[in-house]
Amino acid sequence: MLPILIARKLTEEEPKYEFNPFIPITVVLILFVVSGFLSYQEFKYAMWGRTANAEIIKVKETAFSAEGGRGAMMEVHYRWTDKNDGERTDELLRNPWMKDAVGKTIKIDYLPGVKQSRIAGAPLYSKIAVGFFIGSGSVALLLFAYVWWRGARTKPARTAR
Repeated sequence: MLPILIARKLTEEEPKYEFNPFIPITVVLILFVVSGFLSYQEFKYAMWGRTANAEIIKVKETAFSAEGGRGAMMEVHYRWTDKNDGERTDELLRNPWMKDAVGKTIKIDYLPGVKQSRIAGAPLYSKIAVGFFIGSGSVALLLFAYVWWRGARTKPARTAR
């Protein structure tokens, strides 16, 4: 079935097939847009983010439900000093391993001037999304270049005068 979608018959008499780039280009462009949306946060931290040491000032256990399941999560409050904004605080939900972390120092990534931060280091899904974004963009460029090259090579059909 897939070869039928990607290739089309030239004529009924001639069983040769020609590459039809519409389906692969559409799939690659959809993958490019979705991975770009998922990796947007990672690009923000890569371009404008800064790293700082933050002191954990409070840890509180909270009930967390995800997809119908319930579990214990830790609401972690931490404080750090930003060169531009002075002292800032933020909180995040983490797994129970941070239960006894009050007074400890952790590395965080933050965006200056924005109340947004995270524990330093990108989550795995962000790295995968960035990889798909770069890979699908490269494949899309190669497909477009192939289609352009194919179109430039084909000669217009001669008509009788």
